[in-house]
Amino acid sequence: MTRGKIIYVTNDMQVYTTIEFNGDMYPFDNGHGEDIINFFRKQGFRDVCSYERYVKKLDQRYFGYSSEYGMDLVSFKGMYCDDLFDFTKNYTDYLYLINNSDIDVLIGLEEGKTKVPAGALAIIYFQNLREIIQGSVLADFGLPKEELIELMEGIEWDLFALQKEWLYSQQMQIEKWYGQEASALPSGILSLMDRIQDAWEENMNNADTDSY
Repeated sequence: MTRGKIIYVTNDMQVYTTIEFNGDMYPFDNGHGEDIINFFRKQGFRDVCSYERYVKKLDQRYFGYSSEYGMDLVSFKGMYCDDLFDFTKNYTDYLYLINNSDIDVLIGLEEGKTKVPAGALAIIYFQNLREIIQGSVLADFGLPKEELIELMEGIEWDLFALQKEWLYSQQMQIEKWYGQEASALPSGILSLMDRIQDAWEENMNNADTDSY
C-alpha cells in the first residue's frame, strides 16, 4: 500500500501536516496524488481552511479514518524554520509539500538541501525529490499560457463595471502567480494589468463612495 501525507505552509509561515494516508497515494496511474496535483493547479489550496476541507473530502472519499476511528486528519506542526523539513529519515512513500508562503522554503533530502519556491508544490519520494510543480495564473482560466495571452490581447475586457477591490486583487494575484515583477511579465499579462489599473482608477474617480 502506497502511503502519503500532505504538508501545507501558510502565507504567515505556519506549517500543517496530515496523518499518513495508507493506499494509492502515488502521483500517477490515477493515484490520489494526481488529484492533489490537479487541485493544486486549480489554485484550490488558497488557505489553511481550503487545505483542511480538501483533506476531509479525501478522507471521506477513500479512507474513512475520521468517521471510523475518530482520527484528527490535520495537525499543526509549528512555525517554519530552515531545519524544520528534514526528510533524510522519511519513510512515507510520498509527501506533497505545498508552499503557499511568499518565500522559498528549505527541505533536507538524501542528496542535500534544496529550495521549494514560493507558491510551488514539491513531491518527495521517501528521502528524494521527485518533482516541483510551480503554481500558475493559468489555473483560474483553465487555458494554456499561449492561449491565455492570445485571449487577453484579442478581446475587449468589460472591467469598468467591476469593483475596485476585485480589480486590485487580480493584479496582485497575477504578479504573485508568475513570481515576477510586473515589468517582466508577458505582454498579454501586462496588457491585462494595464486595463485593470485603468479600470480601478476609473472606478475611484467616478463611483459613488456609498458603493464601497
